[in-house]
Amino acid sequence: ANGSTVELYSTASTDAEEMKASVTLETMIHAADVGANMQCWDTFIKWGSRLFNEDMTSFKEGRGQDPSATWNKGQIGFLDGYVAPLAKKLITCGVFGDDGTIFLENVEENRRRWLVEGDAITTQLIAQYNDDV
Repeated sequence: ANGSTVELYSTASTDAEEMKASVTLETMIHAADVGANMQCWDTFIKWGSRLFNEDMTSFKEGRGQDPSATWNKGQIGFLDGYVAPLAKKLITCGVFGDDGTIFLENVEENRRRWLVEGDAITTQLIAQYNDDV
């Protein structure tokens, strides 16, 4: 508490460590929220289908917009604009060590496949939803 250089450095180091821990925790919370998008294709499709159905039900009940109009392109926008940058941030945080790259690899693979299969999947989701209601 006498203002020495060592004490100031120690405080700055602690502040930096606390900030890094806070950013890492916040990143992990965000990743948990959209984690299905960072997993394998089947998991990505499973949870995406459930979200689509939930959004369609909300729309039919007068809450929200029709997701079928933008679902196909919206998936790419979400992967590019939110999920991929988040996966890169997980790599930077380093909490998964060398295994941290798997999340970005999965996002890139899901994006690649969605570009090929997304239109047909969206059409199928709409048809299945309409059959179920």
